[in-house]
Amino acid sequence: MESQSLTGDVLRVGATIVVPDRGELPRRCIKCNAPASGDPIRYTFVDSDVGGAPRGVISAFVHFRSRRTGRVTLHMCDRHRRLRTLIRWGCPVEFLVALAIGIYANVAYPKPPELLVDITVFLTIASLLPLGIYQMHYLKGRVRDGQVWVDGAGWRFWNLFRRNSPSHDPWTRDP
Repeated sequence: MESQSLTGDVLRVGATIVVPDRGELPRRCIKCNAPASGDPIRYTFVDSDVGGAPRGVISAFVHFRSRRTGRVTLHMCDRHRRLRTLIRWGCPVEFLVALAIGIYANVAYPKPPELLVDITVFLTIASLLPLGIYQMHYLKGRVRDGQVWVDGAGWRFWNLFRRNSPSHDPWTRDP
């Protein structure tokens, strides 16, 4: 595989960015390619032969037996940094508020008022839905042979890199 590009050892395969383990991406927002702000973010990707989260005892055994980690330092602009912070802190706090209202409604009243139950349900859904959607559209990565294959970067960011054709694409199941 060719390993040189305008940004050092970082290269692009389709919409995937290939970075050496413990590598650093350019000081641009990984989502929109705007100038980065703040401290760099060290992001650790976990990969295994299971190809996702383990879904049982056997797949958990295979996952932990074949577990690989790779760390990449990336950057974000103010807008995406604020969004990340809001979702990572706001959603759990909102869920705790919903939990507190639900507990209060059950402890304070023999039959909880319909309004408090509705508020609890609404806040619970409103706290879990954005977090789930954000995690689905965030970064995903595969770790193979000392390289981290990062998927989920914005197209403006991955257009910084020269396109290469790899000898092995880790998004496929074949080793």
